[in-house]
Amino acid sequence: MTQTPSESSKDLPPDWEDLAERAEPESSGSEDELVCPNCLTPIAPHSHLCSNCGGPVSDRAFCDPFARIWGEGHIYHRVTRFGYQPSLSILIGIWLIFIPGIVSMGLGLIMSGYYILSDFTRVGALGGTEDFGLSASLFGALLMTFIMGLQIAIVRRVTLNYLRAKAAPDEED
Repeated sequence: MTQTPSESSKDLPPDWEDLAERAEPESSGSEDELVCPNCLTPIAPHSHLCSNCGGPVSDRAFCDPFARIWGEGHIYHRVTRFGYQPSLSILIGIWLIFIPGIVSMGLGLIMSGYYILSDFTRVGALGGTEDFGLSASLFGALLMTFIMGLQIAIVRRVTLNYLRAKAAPDEED
């Protein structure tokens, strides 16, 4: 499907042709300047992460443990942005990464709830003495609930972005 010039330039300012003619290309003098594939910012030759957006720019970014954490966080941030249009493969990948964690956290919460109830009845039967195990179990259950909530939020956001992107072409037809 080809777009007419009026359709393709509807997001550009009215004087975009004049601005494009007056713009001077930014160049540091070298023809082989490296740029970030995410934000197109020039990067240093031996960088592993972009200094502007934080995205990975080399294969080494996924080998270094700290850079890997940063790079994965950048990817998760990118796919969960409102308005991002993930493909079906990204949606399936996010589901494969997070759904097992959600299921195991749910099972862990069920088992933890059983342990907390049995521990609470045992502590209550002893005359109300405070037990450290009960407090630790409650803290663990709250932590699991928080992590499970984050996983559900990521899966929900990417799924909604995919469904919105899929529904958008249908509305134009």
